[in-house]
Amino acid sequence: MLLNELFGENTRIKILEELLTYADSFLTAEEISRMADLSSKTVNIHLNQLDEIGILEVEKNGVKRFKLNSNDERVLALGLIESNEFLRRSRKQEIAEIGEWIIFDYFEAIW
Repeated sequence: MLLNELFGENTRIKILEELLTYADSFLTAEEISRMADLSSKTVNIHLNQLDEIGILEVEKNGVKRFKLNSNDERVLALGLIESNEFLRRSRKQEIAEIGEWIIFDYFEAIW
């Protein structure tokens, strides 16, 4: 995933990528551990730290379940980086800038 390419291979990125992949679902630490191929202890440590900084929503119906806090700006930024929407917006901006230069050059030539 793109986060891995940007920031390198690290435990927290693996966890965040799994949470981004299933952004609409609450996941247990065990599920995240299995999907990210990490120990449960390691995942729990990182989930607790992420919860402390407010990036997670936690559901406590028996087993604790986690998902990214969709109201957190950091989560929205991660989602943009990871999604095709980010790529589309980047390309759209580049095209708009190129278009502005073409129009500017055209009007400059006729004035």
